[in-house]
Amino acid sequence: MQRAPLLLPRDRRSRSRGRMRSHAGLVATALLLLFADVAAAQTLWLRGRLDDKAQGGETVDSPRRAAAAANRIDLNDETLGLAEPKPAASTADPASSTDPASTDAAAADLTRIAPAKPSARAPSRRGRVTPVAPAQPPASGGPTLPVAATEPTPRALDTATAEEAEKPDDAYAPLGLRTGGMIWYPALEASAGRKSNVDSTRGGRASALWTVEPELVGRSDWSRHSLEVTLRGGRSAYPDAADQSQNRWSGEMRGRIDLGDLTRADIVAGWSRQRESSSANEASTSGAGTDRETKTASLGVTRDVGLVALTLRGGYERNGYLANGALAAGATDPAVQNNDLWTVALRATLGPTHTIAPFVEVQGSARRYDAGSVYGHVRDGEGSAIRVGVAADAGPTLRGEIATGWGTERPHDRALNEMTGWLVDGNLTWSPSRLVVVKTKVKSTFEPTTNAGSPGALTRAASIDLDWALRRDVTVSFGVGLDGKHYYGIDVDEQTASLSAGLTYKFDRNFQTFLRTRFDRVTASNAEAYDVATVTAGVRIQR
Repeated sequence: MQRAPLLLPRDRRSRSRGRMRSHAGLVATALLLLFADVAAAQTLWLRGRLDDKAQGGETVDSPRRAAAAANRIDLNDETLGLAEPKPAASTADPASSTDPASTDAAAADLTRIAPAKPSARAPSRRGRVTPVAPAQPPASGGPTLPVAATEPTPRALDTATAEEAEKPDDAYAPLGLRTGGMIWYPALEASAGRKSNVDSTRGGRASALWTVEPELVGRSDWSRHSLEVTLRGGRSAYPDAADQSQNRWSGEMRGRIDLGDLTRADIVAGWSRQRESSSANEASTSGAGTDRETKTASLGVTRDVGLVALTLRGGYERNGYLANGALAAGATDPAVQNNDLWTVALRATLGPTHTIAPFVEVQGSARRYDAGSVYGHVRDGEGSAIRVGVAADAGPTLRGEIATGWGTERPHDRALNEMTGWLVDGNLTWSPSRLVVVKTKVKSTFEPTTNAGSPGALTRAASIDLDWALRRDVTVSFGVGLDGKHYYGIDVDEQTASLSAGLTYKFDRNFQTFLRTRFDRVTASNAEAYDVATVTAGVRIQR
C-alpha cells in the first residue's frame, strides 16, 4: 500500500523557508565582516611597516612597498597642517635599518611632499619665497607627484620682518646712477655764511664765507668682492680775508677680494690735501698757514681659523707739508716734517661671525724723515702699540669697532724724549630706531712737529654726532667734540672743544637745504685762548 506524502500545512512551510533565508543572511554577513576585519588589519599592518621604514625603523622586505610608502599621502591632521608634525625617529643607530640608501630616499621624498606648517604671521609682501625644486621620479619608476612651492618657515619670516623693520627709511635717499656693476652717487653742496675768527688766533679777523663742495661716491653691486670709491673737494673763500681762502681735496678707494670661503684681502689707497689746523705752538708759520698732503696705502689678509680670525696688515703713509706764501721772519720751513711711516699689524678676532667680536692687535712701525736732522737731532725712530677692542656688526642698529691700548715711538737720537701714551681708536654707528642715528669717532696718532727740542706730539680726537629725524623730511643734528694735542720734550698741551647744531629739510631725493652752526674754544698751556664761531646756510643737490 503506497503511503501518501506527508504534507505540511501551508503556513508551516512558509515559516521554514523564512528561517533558512535568515540563517543564510547571517552567515553571509559574518563572512563579510570577517573578511573586512582581515583586510583592515592587513592594511594597518602594512601601513605601520611602511611608516617604520620611512622613519628609519623596521626594514621593508619589498622595494616596491618602500616606493609605495614614499609616494603615499595620508590625509590626516599633520598632512593638512592642522596639527604639530611628529618628530622623525632618530637614525643614529646603525642597526635600526638594513637599507640606508632606500631609507634616506624615502625620508627625503616624504619631507619634500609634506607641506610646510603654515606660519601664524602672514608673510610680508616684500619677503622672498624660495621655490622648491620639482620632485624627481622615484627609483621604482612610480608616478611623479606635482610639488608646489612652500612658504617660508616661521624663522625665515621673522628674520625678514626684523630686517625690514631695521631697514633705514630711504624715502629721501639718492637713487644713484648705475654703470655696469657700479652705482655712482654724485652730489654738490653750496653754502654761504660768516666766520668770526678767520685767522684762528686771539683777535683774528671776521669775514663772510662761501663754500662749494662737490662729491662723488661709487659702490659696487657684485655678488663677490666689493669696491668703494670716494672723491671729495671743496673751496672756502673769505671775501674779507682773501689770504685765508683755501682748497681741499681727497680721494679714497677701498676694496675687498674674496679669496675663498675663509680668506679675504682688504686693500685701501687714499690721497688728500687740506689746510692744517692752526696751532699756537708750531714754529712753522706763514700768513696763510700750511697745507698737508697725505698719501696712504694698506693691504690686509684675513683668514678664519675655527673660532678665531687672524688678520695680517701692512701699511704705508707719506706726509708732506707745504707753506702757503712766504715764511714769516725766523719761521721754520714746514717741509722739515716730511716723513714716511711704515706699519705692520697682526690682529686676532674671537668669533668673527658673531654680532659682537672682541679682538687684540699688536702693531710695529718705523718713521723716516726726509731731513737728516732738525735742530741738530735725528728724528727717525721706531714705534709699537697694543690694542684691545670689540667689533660690532648688528646691521643698521650697531656697526663699527672701538679699541684702546698703549703706544710708543722712540727716536734714534736719545737726546729727544720717547713718546708714549694712551691710545683710543674707533668708529661706531648706533641707530636705536629709524629716527635716531648716533655716530662716534675717536682717533689717536703720533705726529711730527717743527718745535725745537720736541720729537713730536700725540693727538687725540673724539666726537659724537646725533641726527634726529623729527619727520621723514626734517632732521636736526647736534654734535660735541674734543681734540687734544700733547708736545713731548717741551711739555705743552693744546685743547679744542667744539659744539655744533644743524637743521636739514629735504624737498625730495635730489634736493635739500640746511642751516649749520659751530662754536670752537681753543686753549693752550702757553698761549691765550680764543673762540671761533661759524654760521652757514646752503643747499645740497644729489642724485
